[in-house]
Amino acid sequence: MVIIEAPGESYTAHELRTTFWNGIGFPDGNQIYPRLESVFDLSDVGVRTLVKYGVGKDTPERYVYSQNADWDEKFITSVVMGDGDGTVNRRSLEAGLIMEWKGAIHEAFEGEDHQSIIKNEEVLKSLVAEGLGA
Repeated sequence: MVIIEAPGESYTAHELRTTFWNGIGFPDGNQIYPRLESVFDLSDVGVRTLVKYGVGKDTPERYVYSQNADWDEKFITSVVMGDGDGTVNRRSLEAGLIMEWKGAIHEAFEGEDHQSIIKNEEVLKSLVAEGLGA
């Protein structure tokens, strides 16, 4: 899925490490991104995992720039919105479903945003119930 678009160019998350950082004139990104990738390893850990997240909030999915010579945010002409928690898009929130993690229990909470979900009584009760049932 394209996350950044400019005239004659588009980048997916997979292209960040190969072309995007050089394209925006930030080659240090090529060194930083692999470190982040290893911290946020999304491979199946093989244990029961509870994944609770909000949905139903407009969330940025793609940034469209008017030109690619200067990646300053002032050149963003539009932001394509999609579903998510207002901060993280649904596709990323459901990475475990997409990657078929075994033992992962996913539950979406309509209308919860990235911050409010940690205060949602229904979420907290479900976590306690899952923990007691383990």
